[in-house]
Amino acid sequence: MENMKKIYLCLIISLIFCTCFKQVISPTGDWAVKLINGYEMWRSGPGLIMIGFVKNDSISYGMGIKEGELARIPENITKFAVYNHYICAIVIPYGGNTEEYYILDTIEQKVVDFFSESEFNEKMQALGIVIDEWVETKNINAEWLRNNNGRNMWRF
Repeated sequence: MENMKKIYLCLIISLIFCTCFKQVISPTGDWAVKLINGYEMWRSGPGLIMIGFVKNDSISYGMGIKEGELARIPENITKFAVYNHYICAIVIPYGGNTEEYYILDTIEQKVVDFFSESEFNEKMQALGIVIDEWVETKNINAEWLRNNNGRNMWRF
């Protein structure tokens, strides 16, 4: 009888622990979100969030500068938005504290980067890009992924 009490007590404590610490036990982890025209945004670790063209289950790593490279937006994306065939993103580079701004044309497969917000806004206006709402990557969770064509990518 004493053993049964211990088992029930362990079960109750486990249930309380799992309920209270659900986010710690089952974090969002690595994920991918389909965007437009074959481009996806991938998170493959803390701060490793990039946007690139996906082919054969692999994301492009070039910056679209060399012949044959597919355009991508580098790691540390903090905010992004999609408008028509454009993907816009704000990035804080590793070790940096200033934002960089990117516009990726998914049809031309070219990326333009800006080091000032005013240049970025001028280019968006010239291209007719209107962003109603930016998505902050820190707020992407399992529910957001379910509602926005995303998936978890678990590593084993």
